[in-house]
Amino acid sequence: MRLLLSPSQVVRKLLFSFCAAGIIAAVSLNTALAHPRHQHDDAQASASLRLSEADQLRLNELTAQLNNNPENAQAAVAFARFAATQARRLGDTMLLRRAAEILAPWESVENPPISVLLVRANIKQIDHRFDAALNDLNQAIRRNPVNPQARLSRAFILSTIGDADSAAADCAALRANISIYIRETCRARVNGLVGAIDEADARMEALLGVVQPASPAERLFALSIAADIAERQGAIVAAEVHYKEMLSIDDVSVYARAAYANFLVTQDRLAEARDTIGDAPHTEALLLLRVLAADHTSDAVAKSAARELSLRMAVDRAEGDFSHAREYARFALDHMNDAVLALEMAQENWQVQKEPVDARILVRSAMAAHTPSIIDEMRIWVAKTGLQDYSLDILLIEDGLENTGKIQDKTHAHASVIE
Repeated sequence: MRLLLSPSQVVRKLLFSFCAAGIIAAVSLNTALAHPRHQHDDAQASASLRLSEADQLRLNELTAQLNNNPENAQAAVAFARFAATQARRLGDTMLLRRAAEILAPWESVENPPISVLLVRANIKQIDHRFDAALNDLNQAIRRNPVNPQARLSRAFILSTIGDADSAAADCAALRANISIYIRETCRARVNGLVGAIDEADARMEALLGVVQPASPAERLFALSIAADIAERQGAIVAAEVHYKEMLSIDDVSVYARAAYANFLVTQDRLAEARDTIGDAPHTEALLLLRVLAADHTSDAVAKSAARELSLRMAVDRAEGDFSHAREYARFALDHMNDAVLALEMAQENWQVQKEPVDARILVRSAMAAHTPSIIDEMRIWVAKTGLQDYSLDILLIEDGLENTGKIQDKTHAHASVIE
């Protein structure tokens, strides 16, 4: 039996809601999960998390092969794929930028190799350039409709931007000879967004409990989706089991650290969250978590993180860059107590990303800013998509009860005047 959140726990949880799927930026058939990067991360990228000796040797080998034949697409793809995988795993923005630079010569090629399109799309997806990534993936699928990597990557982008029906079609197009872990996880993620979350949960639990993955990366991929589904059902024990296993598979992974640390923050287990974050790189998501997990008596690390996040937000707003608007909205609402700024950032984020975590921060910001029209629009969205999310449901119920109470108060006051 699963232990579910009580309504009072949900109220506390909503102060920090930041589901694991919100941190996922890309996924591949042979790698783990992606993490967003940003131009002004570079000075602080992976200060302490370095490549292992084996991975450094592999990177050196790929670099040598590329240097010997810099115009060879196969060598460029091999380097870029490995560099991007390690960059997102370690939160190393400079390594990710290097991967993008290696593929830059093929940007002007009308029909580059499909392998170039796939890795390039993955890098653009990590960078939240979803339209550009979709352009590459669409081209790859036109040329090879059964390419599993293209279908999987496109399914994840489409579900992220709110087109679950098209994402479902891509998941369905994955051929039977593709790993069952990949097929079932793709399907479960989509089903969890369109009113079939119980089915998605049951299938993921069966998959994780019975089927052996082809690689640790496949297991990590599936666990991330299963944990998100469990959290959205309010099943806190099951979610934590999945998060802990993710860390046991790869305790260096920035994504695994951030996902579990965020879960701990939502449970008000702040000291554990701080320990989990440790000295991980200063990405926007981890800076936010450092702030929200602060020991308010004296936390120099959290104060430094807040200053850095404030600076990044100011720069991004000035430049019109809203790739981290989700984190900025939550920072403005839960740390700065600025509902107007939070709503601005949440609306900018909703223009691009429409996952459950994005819906929650938009509703919370609208409630704080007393903007009921946005909440009404979200109710329409939920009804249209069939989205199931325990925390979002509680928010919408709370808002409805609050508005009902105000209406009743006004009606009573009006009746008193008449009398």
